[in-house]
Amino acid sequence: FYLSRNFLHLTLGIWVLTFFTKLTYTYLEKYHRVALIFVFALMTLVLVVWKELNGAKGWIDIPGLPSIQPVEFAKIGIIIFLAAFIKRKRSLMSSFEDGAVPYFSIVGILFLLLALQPDFWSILILAPLVVALYFVGGGNPRFIILIFLIASIGAGSVYAFGKLGSDESKSKLSYISKRIDSFFQSSETL
Repeated sequence: FYLSRNFLHLTLGIWVLTFFTKLTYTYLEKYHRVALIFVFALMTLVLVVWKELNGAKGWIDIPGLPSIQPVEFAKIGIIIFLAAFIKRKRSLMSSFEDGAVPYFSIVGILFLLLALQPDFWSILILAPLVVALYFVGGGNPRFIILIFLIASIGAGSVYAFGKLGSDESKSKLSYISKRIDSFFQSSETL
């Protein structure tokens, strides 16, 4: 069973790898808006038709196929969109109104949809990548510091409400506090 399943995954992986190596970035760039619509559609769909798997609610169960986690497709789609966005607005990226606000607004919508699942670990994976793209794309480092401060205050608030909030807010956010606590406790034992 496991050998045949791994062989199937290997075959599928090689096929997908071969397919994507034939795509050029200019081809992907043509569909950057479609990629963004696809990302938001998937993330919205997950909020409506989700399946809980191993404690995570970010899965979609398609009959006859394995369950999928749409955030994995969303990561690729948002990178395609942001890269095309930076290429088109390269000269405006250091501007607050024309560069930082639209860039981080799009990312903020995605992060809000991820937070509603809740999938804060995907946010933690995507956030450094999004900031690095912004910086490499000519973004102003002062805005990165501002975004970092806002994100730190938000993350600290989520953690505090999970630990100290009312019973209703605690039940929704306590799993985040517990996972952070268990991460630091496990690192102390190393």
